[in-house]
Amino acid sequence: MVLIPSSWARWGFLLAMLWCGVGHAQAPLPSGSPPYPLGTQSGASRQAWVAAAALSRGIRIDAALETSTSLSESSSTAETIARAGFRTVRLTVPQSSLHAAWMVEPGQESRLALLDETIEALLARGLHVVLGVRDGGTEHAGSPQMREESFPAAQARHRQSVLIWQHLARRYASRPQRLLFEVSFAQGAASTLKNRQATSLLKAIRKSNPTRVLVLGWADAIGLPQLELPGDRHLIVGITHVEPFRFTRQGVSGISGAEQWRGTTCCSAQELQLMALPLDIAKNWSLENRYPVWVRDFVSYQDIPVELRARHARLVRQAAEERGFSWVYGDFSAGFGIYETASHVWKMPLLQALLGP
Repeated sequence: MVLIPSSWARWGFLLAMLWCGVGHAQAPLPSGSPPYPLGTQSGASRQAWVAAAALSRGIRIDAALETSTSLSESSSTAETIARAGFRTVRLTVPQSSLHAAWMVEPGQESRLALLDETIEALLARGLHVVLGVRDGGTEHAGSPQMREESFPAAQARHRQSVLIWQHLARRYASRPQRLLFEVSFAQGAASTLKNRQATSLLKAIRKSNPTRVLVLGWADAIGLPQLELPGDRHLIVGITHVEPFRFTRQGVSGISGAEQWRGTTCCSAQELQLMALPLDIAKNWSLENRYPVWVRDFVSYQDIPVELRARHARLVRQAAEERGFSWVYGDFSAGFGIYETASHVWKMPLLQALLGP
């Protein structure tokens, strides 16, 4: 059985920590680089720390693997992103679209060729690219509903993930180190299951990419204490920032209560604390374990007034940077996006909040 934790449980947990003073009554967090020579003691390698620092000012896009997508469209998107001032792209691919992409079936190899072209277009413009495969569902929804799945079904899907990564890792083994791979897990999967799956996924990739820096996507920062770090020093740990949840997810289809949250504003003093707490948890975890943390996703829904979305984006970005974290905004042009594909214009308040002073 795989459970998706309730948003109310997360809200209650974080509020309880705030009321108890966790993360605010303690001594100030150290700033700057960890106080030891990187790559000489336990913890991540120097290569991983350098790569994490480079994953700054990022935007996420979905890899379009439909045969209607052309190389010119991939190049245009890459050019638009680079010209705006972004330095990193988190490129996500639905696992379902790769189910048999390398098998001998009509059209399948051409779909992977489109992925090749997208990656090449992004790298050609000097961008860092983090390639991830997401396990179905909506990337940003954070649905609080419970989803049950039999253990055999979960195992079968994980075996498919291992095969996909074996193939992708071999396919891109010769690409520059500016291409990173991100492994992540089914939404709501238990930590014990994710720890086991992480080991087998990393092993599959390391057969062909022994030293490439990888991102281990771990979702919410509050779950970091349950992460059992594998014996791999070329790792970055990725987290998702969702707070304040009732603001960022108001109006999102499929989330219980989201319609009632419409009109929620941001950000009160208590909400600012709520936004800071996961980042403080991540900072403390990073210092203790000597691995870099990357804020791989934060968003707000498209129905929210753009001025409020921009305020939230600026506050999260600033809070992440104050703690030394690089970041990616979680959507280019879809339901949480900041770019209008029909008119080919950026939502300027959001773009300025992310890339401005």
